[in-house]
Amino acid sequence: DISLSQLQQLDLQALQQQVKEQKKGRGRSRARLQVGGELNADRAHELRAAKAEPTAQKAQAKEARVAQQAANQARKQLAGVAVEARKQERLRKKRVKAHIRAGNPIPPEDWDPILDPEAGSKPEPGFEPGFEFE
Repeated sequence: DISLSQLQQLDLQALQQQVKEQKKGRGRSRARLQVGGELNADRAHELRAAKAEPTAQKAQAKEARVAQQAANQARKQLAGVAVEARKQERLRKKRVKAHIRAGNPIPPEDWDPILDPEAGSKPEPGFEPGFEFE
């Protein structure tokens, strides 16, 4: 959920930046296209297109790079949360096991398993509060 909204926000920012650059570029009609020699309209259009193509490619590459970086950051953040969740689940299992071995009732906060957000799976079967050890 977080990564999708971040990607949408980055796409919106990229589009806004493109519009801003297009508006800014409209006033540059006196930019030098050619040094010396005769310049006709067809040649001017060719030169202008040739200059615009690498700029557009660079902008597109930058946009892709920024989107990839955002996706990687979201993935790393999710991985960090998942590691912490697995660690907490291991500790919960140890507490439940200790309560069962001691013959004590399991506290309500340890009844529900801590799910791994990265795996998105169900908890291991057989390790619920009612499960008895030998």
